[in-house]
Amino acid sequence: MSSETFSNLGRRLGDLSTLPEDVRSQLSKNVPDQYALEIMQIIDSQYDGYASVDEILIALYTTYNRRVLKTELAVKLAGMKKSKFIYSISGKNDAYSTRQFNRVIRFFRFIKLKKTHFYY
Repeated sequence: MSSETFSNLGRRLGDLSTLPEDVRSQLSKNVPDQYALEIMQIIDSQYDGYASVDEILIALYTTYNRRVLKTELAVKLAGMKKSKFIYSISGKNDAYSTRQFNRVIRFFRFIKLKKTHFYY
């Protein structure tokens, strides 16, 4: 089996914010905290699955009344990216997605490139 077969393993836990703290504390460390859940909720619901750091920063304030420095948010997003809760968008600075687009984009670029070259 490929590694992509189990890529969602551990990520289908649902809304963890409704769980009591004593239950959440027993979960593995690769589970998003409340702040990460808010960020993922913003990216998915308000920005169709992808957003820039500035958009996330503004939405955190308008939705959750959370005042965050941009540098703190960048550190949090980098940690979420390392844990694969979010993904950076290839070719876009400071843009993140809750879905992994990079492989699909690379595949279609390859197909387009292949169609323009004729092999005899």
